[in-house]
Amino acid sequence: MEIARTLAGGFLYGYGVVSGLCWIVLPQLWLNTAPNKPMPALGLVYAYNNHGVTNYLSAFQTTSEPLLLASGAMIVFLGFSTTPKTSPIGQVSEQRPRSPLFWWGMGAGVVLAPAIIAVLGSAIVHALNDNGIVL
Repeated sequence: MEIARTLAGGFLYGYGVVSGLCWIVLPQLWLNTAPNKPMPALGLVYAYNNHGVTNYLSAFQTTSEPLLLASGAMIVFLGFSTTPKTSPIGQVSEQRPRSPLFWWGMGAGVVLAPAIIAVLGSAIVHALNDNGIVL
């Protein structure tokens, strides 16, 4: 059970870090090409204030950003809480030195995260947008 928790904790931590990096990088890429006036024909109607400059993004882009931030932060926390500790729950504990299993799990999380985000994440965002939910 400890091996599975170590691998899962590493995987979740790696996935969460990549999700956080996507949260930083993707909006910058989108804002470089986003118009400063709404373009309803292209679906670019959601205002995004970027340090005083207003750009217009699509529903997909507007919804993706907060989901990447929230899911990345929660998954990193879940990864750390999943990883085995040296003391029982309820006491002050120190993380064990990272075993090779943790690093293998983290590597798998880093490698698989872009595919999971691209496939599953975009399906979730499209489903939210199709039901009228734009964050």
